[in-house]
Amino acid sequence: MGDFIVKGLRKTYGDFSLEIPELVFRRGFVTGVVGDNGAGKTTLMRCMTGAALPEEGSVDPGSPLPAGAVFDECPFPQEMRARQLSSIFSSMFDGWDDQRFRGMLKSFGIDEGKKVKEYSRGMRMKAQVAVALSHPTGILVLDEPTAGMDPAAREEFLDCIRDYMLDESSCVAISSHITSDIEKIADYLVFLKDGKVIIDGETSEILSRYGVLHAPRDSDICGSGIVRRRTGPHGCDYLVEGLEEFSAAHPELKADPVTLEELMILISKGEEA
Repeated sequence: MGDFIVKGLRKTYGDFSLEIPELVFRRGFVTGVVGDNGAGKTTLMRCMTGAALPEEGSVDPGSPLPAGAVFDECPFPQEMRARQLSSIFSSMFDGWDDQRFRGMLKSFGIDEGKKVKEYSRGMRMKAQVAVALSHPTGILVLDEPTAGMDPAAREEFLDCIRDYMLDESSCVAISSHITSDIEKIADYLVFLKDGKVIIDGETSEILSRYGVLHAPRDSDICGSGIVRRRTGPHGCDYLVEGLEEFSAAHPELKADPVTLEELMILISKGEEA
């Protein structure tokens, strides 16, 4: 199986346009797709699964197997009971594993006899995860899969993904506003803003490349390496690119390693410095 490649993709909704020259989702790795609301994460993932068709470009899954998908909004019929899902999906997917599906429902605490409409948001997400992990897949495309889950359930879900990735031919694309989940599991990061890819690379390399400088609210720091600035009620944060070089050139200014959450906020909400 080859890598999952998105190339020359353009998808528009009204005034919004998602434009992706090229993105590679590597087999054997988890890629986190991040950005603020409206950045294009869900649009990209819907195009990757075939749920939305782009006006231009191609999506090469690199595998004959279907995608396993978890969407922000559960697509299952509201009147259907969990135990009925297995019979439906067994006719849709070759290699459907009913035992695994029911085991995951039990592990997630999902009552097979309840209707989908009776589930909480977190339970609906868990039901989708159980379906996605119960048939052979070419890629897992997970759009906000941990939304509505408590911390223990989120960690259980991440363990499921880690188990899935034991197969080196596996491939995962995951978006989440819970940056701690992305930091724990993503080998690569893709930052989207206004429908464009602005950062794409290895998670460890990106987080080591950038730093954040915390300063008083009335500060006015400029210079090589400072790329974004965000003023808040308690101070001003500066995004530094090239942390090591900046620290060597400005020993009087203490820039700290950036967290993924800080990086997202400064890229999404900051202004150019």
